[in-house]
Amino acid sequence: MQFDHPPDFGPLSLGCVYRRKDLHDRFGGNRMTGISPSKQEPCVLLFHTEEPSQQFYSDGFDKDGVYWYSGEGVTGNMNWTAANRAVRDHEADGRDLLLFERVQRKDGLWRFSHAMHCIGHRIEQRPDKTQTMRDAIVFGLAAIDSESPIEGQDGLPLGDLQDAIEQLVELEADQSESTITLRLVSIRKRSNIVRAAALIRAIGKCEACGMPAPFESNKGPFLEVHHLHRLSDGGPDKLEHVAAVCPNCHRRCHYSLDAVEYNNALVLAVLGKHSNRID
Repeated sequence: MQFDHPPDFGPLSLGCVYRRKDLHDRFGGNRMTGISPSKQEPCVLLFHTEEPSQQFYSDGFDKDGVYWYSGEGVTGNMNWTAANRAVRDHEADGRDLLLFERVQRKDGLWRFSHAMHCIGHRIEQRPDKTQTMRDAIVFGLAAIDSESPIEGQDGLPLGDLQDAIEQLVELEADQSESTITLRLVSIRKRSNIVRAAALIRAIGKCEACGMPAPFESNKGPFLEVHHLHRLSDGGPDKLEHVAAVCPNCHRRCHYSLDAVEYNNALVLAVLGKHSNRID
């Protein structure tokens, strides 16, 4: 079976099949476990297989769109190991969650299926590898889009940038007491507000090069959302952690030889906008 080679830097491509060996050559991490935090880049690799010998319970999406993913630990009660904490705390730590599903055991082939966001966890009674019931940590994950375009305000009733910030603060407060399913709804709304607010802030111009959006769509100037502190794009974030950029600058932030320097300059530019306009 054909497979792809991970790029030396920049994001992976959704749907591509990679050898696990190649993934670890780039990202490091434990090559044998289901949860593999990288020490080399800000991400956590999650591996899921349907093989009965390794999968003693059913992980996957429920009817509400939450992906339930079992924590680390094959026997006895699950604990808050470094790997389990890495999943739980990935947003606070600025790490991406990258989910891979096994395609073929031979050659160790895995498909990059989703970039994920952890929206909570629960403790369930589940059997371990010996079929003994134990406390199991089960994470609720939300799949997020990658490299999502920002076109207009996505139909959101935002008056101005300050209005968007106030809505985001309200969502953050409401989320703390909600169920995981309701958090999924809140996460999606928060992501849309951030996307729309970034476009308001950009005023139709790329926040990296300063040039007007390359074309107009039926929703307005076409720009793409770029996450300044993460490997992948999409999903919730703080407004000051995203930039509305043209497709060319977006690729430059991820793939160019000066990607780190260009992204760092963009970080300062966005922070400057907030210090000047939102004090």
